[in-house]
Amino acid sequence: MSSYLKNILVMFRGTSLAQIIPLIGMLALVRIYDVEHIGGYAIYLAVANIIGTTAGARLETAIVPATITDRPILVDAVKLLFLPLSLIAITALWGIVSITATTIISVDWTTAVFLLSMSGAILFNNTHYYLNASYNRFHENSNSRVIISVLTVTLQILLPQFFTSSEKLLLLSRLIALVLGASYLKIFSYSNLSLWVGFNSVWGVIKKYKKYVLYYWPSSFLDVLAMNIPVIVIGTLFGQSFSGYYSVAQKSVSIPSATASNAISHVFFKNFSDQIKEGVLIPSVLLKTWLTLALIGIIPFSIATIYGEFIAVTLFGQEWLVTGTIIRIISPMALLMFISSSTSTALLTLNAQRLILIFSLSQIVYRIGSIYYGFMIDDLIVGILVMVVFHSAQIIFYDASILHLLRRRKR
Repeated sequence: MSSYLKNILVMFRGTSLAQIIPLIGMLALVRIYDVEHIGGYAIYLAVANIIGTTAGARLETAIVPATITDRPILVDAVKLLFLPLSLIAITALWGIVSITATTIISVDWTTAVFLLSMSGAILFNNTHYYLNASYNRFHENSNSRVIISVLTVTLQILLPQFFTSSEKLLLLSRLIALVLGASYLKIFSYSNLSLWVGFNSVWGVIKKYKKYVLYYWPSSFLDVLAMNIPVIVIGTLFGQSFSGYYSVAQKSVSIPSATASNAISHVFFKNFSDQIKEGVLIPSVLLKTWLTLALIGIIPFSIATIYGEFIAVTLFGQEWLVTGTIIRIISPMALLMFISSSTSTALLTLNAQRLILIFSLSQIVYRIGSIYYGFMIDDLIVGILVMVVFHSAQIIFYDASILHLLRRRKR
């Protein structure tokens, strides 16, 4: 068995468990927490994901293709940038909430500490996922994801036995799990990493990998904003309950794509980066990957498209019928994401950061616009359907662009 396939199987084992465990836990959570609590938790988690994913200026993604000597400096650069960038983000969020007078999210001191802590834990985990991937240490990444999922679900079920259930209790459970998961990664990461290598060294490596900051950072911010913004906008326009319905539907159908993406993307990114350095790029590898994933995903996603309402009502109860309708609508898009997400880092490796920026900007425009259109006609389902059509078309164009760039580079 090739090392590439072996590493994928290692990550697939961990990430599949890490995705399935929360869904199983959701069977209990919907009976412990109100849909408003789940919707509120989804909103706060979306904000933390936006901040945590981008507060390191995405320099953590440069760790994989970086030289061995640059990797620890990039880790320090991420540490240095986190606090000022995350504080700016939380301050901006507070300003938006104040100006719009929205009540969908409150940004008091307690919430700010929660968001800052969770954002830091998310960034720390992501950074060390890439660091481990650069050294082919995929077992630690796989184990960490399982630990975080198990701890999150366990705490979310147990804590309401002692405290009043709320979205912040869900958030606290997730935070504790992320911190413990980060501790695991730290224990098994490389001990020769410096704590601080000096400002000049950090500034030098930032300049060396400036394309990640200039192009991939803004595009990644727009991308993660686009992925998380629907649950926030839905909560603002339609109410927190609908954020709950949407978040559960999204989590349910995204399990296969998230599993494939987390299992393959880091391995693919490392392998693809090595091919770039060696000057060997084979488009057929991409096509075989997409075809394999399509054959794997076509049956389960077709079942979800046909029987979405039945699945949701059977698993979560009659009050979650809306979630079933959303599952049925977004499943075709989820199939395309399942096929494409694992190889999406190819554009980054091909230095097509400008193209990534264009894709990300268009994504956030049509996602917000589609949901707002649903609000204007008082039909969230139609708004989500419009979003699905736009996003499906973009995925196809995105993958076509990767093939085009590969063939042009090969010539």
